[in-house]
Amino acid sequence: MPVSTARIATLAMIGALIVLRAVRMFWPQHGSASKAISQDASLRLSWLTLAAAVLASAAVSHNAPDRNSPASPPELQSGASPNIVASGYPRVINGDTINIHGTRIRLFGIDAPESNQTCKNASGQVFDCGWKATVALVDHIAGGTVSCRSRGVDRFGRTVAVCRLGSEDLNAWMVAQGWAVAYRHHSLDYVPQENAAQAGKLGIWAGSFMLPWEWRRTH
Repeated sequence: MPVSTARIATLAMIGALIVLRAVRMFWPQHGSASKAISQDASLRLSWLTLAAAVLASAAVSHNAPDRNSPASPPELQSGASPNIVASGYPRVINGDTINIHGTRIRLFGIDAPESNQTCKNASGQVFDCGWKATVALVDHIAGGTVSCRSRGVDRFGRTVAVCRLGSEDLNAWMVAQGWAVAYRHHSLDYVPQENAAQAGKLGIWAGSFMLPWEWRRTH
């Protein structure tokens, strides 16, 4: 294991102090010449001690973490990535909730129709938009591997995350296809996708619907 500069400097300082102590104890003190030599040696060793102390201080200062810089990420197991809470083939619960290996994940920044929510299509006919949103997500994932990065935990204890199918943001895809809306109360990240879906009359935007959070309040 390599020895740090600070450790080397500290050992040098300790060694110099020991030598200085020994010189003062055992150097002959008789005669002016001996005293001059002793004083000269003591002076040299004092300077050596001071230099070692300065070097040690500089090394420690250099190696100390900067309080203004971000902390280093924790060590990860081989193959792991920071903030990845789950990765694998998900079980789709509904249009904005999935389960990966027992971890229940709420897709961050979006809100899809509830499982039993109904909407109206372009012809005014009622259809199960919550079920359609769920099927859309299932079909799009199509057995692929999904990885999710945590953005926190909601009041129900679910992990809130941005999930990707390969490099594609699944949260953004659901909104862009019109099967979810931007959950503006929590994030504005997916407002552009919502605007595009609304303009294109995609998904639930093809007809009329109650916003999911309003539907939950009334049912």
